[in-house]
Amino acid sequence: MYHHFLRRTSVVANPILQTVIQHSQQYQDDPAAPPPSIPTSGQAALAWRLLVTEAVRASRDVTLAPHFALVMLSPSQGTPLPLPSMRVFNLPPTYLFAQTAFTLAAPHVFPPTHPSTEVFQSILRSTLSPALEMLRSQVPFWQTNAVPGHAPYLDDLTLQEARSLILAVYPRSSPSGGTSSAASSRPPTPTNPTSPHPASLSSSQRAALLSCLTVKFSSPAIILQTLSALSPGGPPRSQGAIPLEDFLFELGETLTQDEGTVEAVIGRWWGPYLLELDGPEKTQLVTEEAANTIMGICEGLRDGSGRAVDFHGLVRGLVSIVSTKRCIWERLLTSGRDLFCRAHKEVRHPKHDCGIPHIAAASVVIAGHPLAIAGPTHCRLDSRIPRCSRMAEHELSPGCAQSYHHASTRCATALHFTYRSLTG
Repeated sequence: MYHHFLRRTSVVANPILQTVIQHSQQYQDDPAAPPPSIPTSGQAALAWRLLVTEAVRASRDVTLAPHFALVMLSPSQGTPLPLPSMRVFNLPPTYLFAQTAFTLAAPHVFPPTHPSTEVFQSILRSTLSPALEMLRSQVPFWQTNAVPGHAPYLDDLTLQEARSLILAVYPRSSPSGGTSSAASSRPPTPTNPTSPHPASLSSSQRAALLSCLTVKFSSPAIILQTLSALSPGGPPRSQGAIPLEDFLFELGETLTQDEGTVEAVIGRWWGPYLLELDGPEKTQLVTEEAANTIMGICEGLRDGSGRAVDFHGLVRGLVSIVSTKRCIWERLLTSGRDLFCRAHKEVRHPKHDCGIPHIAAASVVIAGHPLAIAGPTHCRLDSRIPRCSRMAEHELSPGCAQSYHHASTRCATALHFTYRSLTG
């Protein structure tokens, strides 16, 4: 019925649609272009006003947006459709950003094979920055006077709308673990109103969105409330899945200070391993994923992008959820040693190295776990790490063995503080 209503309305609004289409083609969506000359009375004007009103409504509705886009951008016999772009409605960037995000998150309605998919992806990227600016400002997010003859809209973003935006730009996996179009028939649910879809933004763009939403609502509560519905997009390290380290960076240093948040995220990201496997296979996969995560975090700290996590919260979260198998922590320490050697070889100066916090984090996990020490009255933290480092030094090149030993000594000092924090 909704599709039929839109097509009938577009037929009545055809004279004005032809005017705005010609204007769009002439000025190529130039923001400095003069507005098109549109009549304000008559059936065509009324029908045009209805279409713009629906465009505004669909931009704020995660369920309605893909249906509106599908009709407006798909050919239909006896109508002036398809439109060349959703920009013909002259909506502000915030509306275009939300509309394209919601549409791309519903491949069961708006398939990835649609000819306008690339245009939508381009609009999403180009409207992200102005949308983030609006979130950081005190201006109502939905402010617009795009509807002819209607008072300006002065509504602001609600918590539910913000939650839908987050879920739209993050991937949602299918029951089989993928985000393919074949799996996109999985229906939306009240918890997550999107269907299985890939991520539409990069990690840094998602991090910026979460940060701006925190500013908008003066609290990270909206992010914490959405965590239970977020999906990594597939099993760990599978195609299209968000690596755990990327999502921890997207949460940022403040949110990763809470070990409960880190534990919940790890449990959700590693669910296929923690819940569906057992025995040696589980230990091996968790070991590899833990090492990959710590390695990824250290590489991210080193890439100069300014991303950060709280190592203390991260380690406590790992301790809370990961198996007590000592081989996991030994693998982490080995990974830290390898990273330290590579960094030392590249920059030839330990102060630029991110292997130190990696080694410290891995060492803290080993020492901080109750089963990794003899007991609270027999703490061997000061001897355990130097012994590990001496063992590792045999495998280091002579040029960085001394620096590695220095880093291990610094780790041992940090271990005393961290052990006291973990054991109270």
